[in-house]
Amino acid sequence: MLVTTDWLKEHLSEPNLIILDKRPKPMFLNGHLKKSQSISIEKVIRFDQYGSNLVIEQKKVIELFNNLGIDESKTVVLIGDSMDPSTAIIAWTLMYFGHEKTFLLDANASDLQKYGFELTRQIFSPELTEFSPKINSEI
Repeated sequence: MLVTTDWLKEHLSEPNLIILDKRPKPMFLNGHLKKSQSISIEKVIRFDQYGSNLVIEQKKVIELFNNLGIDESKTVVLIGDSMDPSTAIIAWTLMYFGHEKTFLLDANASDLQKYGFELTRQIFSPELTEFSPKINSEI
């Protein structure tokens, strides 16, 4: 479930790699990995009247994942900062809806330049896909 910065460097140019950056939008816009896309926890959970975090509706997941370019052929790597558990919640959501090739980067997003990654401010637009959910109720 974890990938290293070395693994990410080796696979960064692969067309089937999707990078989701969980940092707050202003931090993302200030500099992020090429091909990465910003995502927030609010996109993958909903709250009930008691404040419980619930899985979003399948229809919304399909629309979100399609717009992010995610389908079963893609490998998804989530990056964030270690003190923010929402990156893992987003990974869980992907796996719950059947996306098996979901990984977390084993380094903080704020340290990417220290590991030799170049950052950009250019916004990446993925090709739209057709995500087909397969609920994994065992996780």
